[in-house]
Amino acid sequence: MDFDLTDLRLFDAVLRAGSITAGAQAANLSLAAASTRLRDLELRHGVQLLERHRRGVRPTPAGVALQDHARRMLAEARHLQSALQQYSRKMAGELRLAVNTAALFHDLPEILAGFLREQPNFSVTLTELLSRKTAEALARGEQDIAIMSDQADLSGLRTRPWREDRLVAALPANHPLADRASVDLAAIADEDFVGLAPESALQQHVEERAATGARRLRVRARMSNAQLLLRMVAAGAGIAIVPQVLMKDPAAGLTCVPLTDPWSRRTLHLAWSAEAALPKAAEQLIEHLMQAADAPQN
Repeated sequence: MDFDLTDLRLFDAVLRAGSITAGAQAANLSLAAASTRLRDLELRHGVQLLERHRRGVRPTPAGVALQDHARRMLAEARHLQSALQQYSRKMAGELRLAVNTAALFHDLPEILAGFLREQPNFSVTLTELLSRKTAEALARGEQDIAIMSDQADLSGLRTRPWREDRLVAALPANHPLADRASVDLAAIADEDFVGLAPESALQQHVEERAATGARRLRVRARMSNAQLLLRMVAAGAGIAIVPQVLMKDPAAGLTCVPLTDPWSRRTLHLAWSAEAALPKAAEQLIEHLMQAADAPQN
């Protein structure tokens, strides 16, 4: 039996979304075209794949089996496409690396620069994503490797612990809370804040956690990078939530207080899809990152 990749991609999208309408949109198909494809898929193979309900769809046992195989086939197809593209490009080792904001502060640019010096035929495209979105990107084959927090769902991924990460409150040195041994987010939620840009994965993470506690942070200024953010904090514009590694040698006028919230302590993991073969270049990058994991950070 022949399987069309468009049908498989659509079927997987429908089950991920829980509805044909949303699945069709995710697969860039009209609702009518998607419905026809799904109906033809069932007729062609003589088995019902979806249970249709007023609130959406659920897979039948046959549908569960098809989705499982479809995801593996789609992942293999993506890797095949990637392998062929390597031959169409002069650069045979093009890698896609997704990271959360915290990873960027763990001397990652220096680590990647060292890797590129050692591997002149490789290139790396770095994308900043929330950890939970990174897991989805890996599953869809949009990224080869990721550095992500263990607070995301790591099921379906192969992982290796990389580094510990802790979030702290960066404060002006003369702030009333500067002498505290620790604080939780609730204790500082009514303060003025300085944040990173809205698209920053770290900023989204912090503001989502505040919203979970029914709090909305008063962000008075948003900066494009960490250096500007810390300068604003030192000047008294507000508090910032940053990775502790940024505050190892705080500038004059700055101090930090550890957060006690459980979400503020994370393990960063290297992660990649468990469903498809890892490109050789990606394996080499993983080993390079692991060798750097225990190295002193500048």
